[in-house]
Amino acid sequence: MSRRGENIFKRKDGRWEGRYISSYTANGKAKYLSVYSRTYAECSQKLQLAKVDLLPKNAPITVGELFAVWLANRKSCIKPSSYVNYLTMYQTYISDRLGDIRSIN
Repeated sequence: MSRRGENIFKRKDGRWEGRYISSYTANGKAKYLSVYSRTYAECSQKLQLAKVDLLPKNAPITVGELFAVWLANRKSCIKPSSYVNYLTMYQTYISDRLGDIRSIN
């Protein structure tokens, strides 16, 4: 597996750290943020989500928002029929009852 082009490295404590540029200061310096995980693959996924600003910051996230992020992340890995099936099952059985519930931080 090629690891070039991503800013992911293994720390001394065994976790993987992925760094990305979150913003720039007034004088043009980059401000970095990091995501951490136990495996390289999980870190890479978190890094991709963070780069497109889909990870929740400190505010609680609803079940509906979590499902939308999960489904967007999985879309490239599953068949189109599975995507439609997951979306239909969520809309039919879950969204009305659990969609607005917020997570506890």
